[in-house]
Amino acid sequence: MTTAAVTSKGQITIPIEVRKKLGLRPGDRVFFVENEKGEIVLKPKTGSIMDLRGIFPWKGKPVTIEEMNETIAKGWAGELTFDEVVVRWHPDDRSRVVAAIRSYLAGETDHYEIVCRMLQHNGMSRWRLVRGVTVR
Repeated sequence: MTTAAVTSKGQITIPIEVRKKLGLRPGDRVFFVENEKGEIVLKPKTGSIMDLRGIFPWKGKPVTIEEMNETIAKGWAGELTFDEVVVRWHPDDRSRVVAAIRSYLAGETDHYEIVCRMLQHNGMSRWRLVRGVTVR
């Protein structure tokens, strides 16, 4: 097993063996995901979104395209307030999501992108990669 030390600034150098196995190159980004066992897994962000399929088991009722379209239509029509949207994010992710939105709206980034959990109607959560950019 390969190990790495955490610096006083909270940084680590990913060992070369791990970088090779993950296909990481200088400048690549990674994200950390909690799996169903509660373990934190490092994933390369450079992979396809389809690489995430199946890493979070889902036992709840799927949300239909019609339900998604209905919610999107309500948002476009101004029928959803920001507070109504915020409560749909997992409580542990809300502050990160709001910070990412504020950062984008403040012009600190050129797009909005975050991996977060959305709460479903049955109370279960589902991971989502959310990306956006304002078209003017």
